[in-house]
Amino acid sequence: MSIYAKLETLGINLPPIAVPAAAYVPFVQTGNLVFLSGHIAKKDGKPWVGQLGKNIDTAQGKLLRAPLPLIFWAHCMQRWAI
Repeated sequence: MSIYAKLETLGINLPPIAVPAAAYVPFVQTGNLVFLSGHIAKKDGKPWVGQLGKNIDTAQGKLLRAPLPLIFWAHCMQRWAI
């Protein structure tokens, strides 16, 4: 089963890849490592701003981080045409 088919059976849709909002690259590869940067947690298309423990509680923090691995994976799939 391909990665795309597995994601589809799980009901997971990869998010569209956003254009960098500043002068940075979204990821860099060195050897077999990939370093990601500039990814922002969003709710309803708008960035969530705050500090965990100050104005964002743990439950909200878990919601914020949930989509980030999919965003990372979407970038990797685009870069290496997986």
